[in-house]
Amino acid sequence: MESKDLSKELLSILLAIVGGIVLVGGIFYGLWRIFAGLPHGQLAIWAMVATLLLPVVGLTGYRLGKRAAEEHVAGLQAGVQATVDVAKQVTDIKVGAAQQLRRKPAQGSVNVFFPVPGGPGWPTPVIHRALEPGRGEADEMVEL
Repeated sequence: MESKDLSKELLSILLAIVGGIVLVGGIFYGLWRIFAGLPHGQLAIWAMVATLLLPVVGLTGYRLGKRAAEEHVAGLQAGVQATVDVAKQVTDIKVGAAQQLRRKPAQGSVNVFFPVPGGPGWPTPVIHRALEPGRGEADEMVEL
C-alpha cells in the first residue's frame, strides 16, 4: 500500500517539475518572440524602463516581505500567549488543589459511611411483577 502512495507522490512531483519547466519556457519563448522583432532603439527604451523600475520592484518586494514577516511574528506571539495563558490556568488549578490538600480539616469533621450492598443501610430490593393484579394502578385497564 505504501508503494502505491510513494509512486503517486513521485508522479505528482515529476508532473509539477515538468509543468514548471513548460510554463517558464513558454514565458521565455513568448518574450523572445515579442522582442526579437523590435528595432534596436525600442529595445534600448525597454531596457532603460526595466532598469528604472528595478528599485521600485525591489522596494515593493521588501515592504511586502517585511509585512508578511511581521504578521507571521504576530501570529506566533498570539499562539504563544494563548499557550502561556492556558499553562497559567493549569498551574493556578494545581496550586489551588495543593493548598486545599494542605489545609487542616475543620474540628468535628463528619464521618461518611457508604452502604455496602446487602449490608446495613442498604435498601432491600422489592421484586414483583409489574402488572400483577391487586397492585394499585395495574388493576385499571386503559383502552388505547
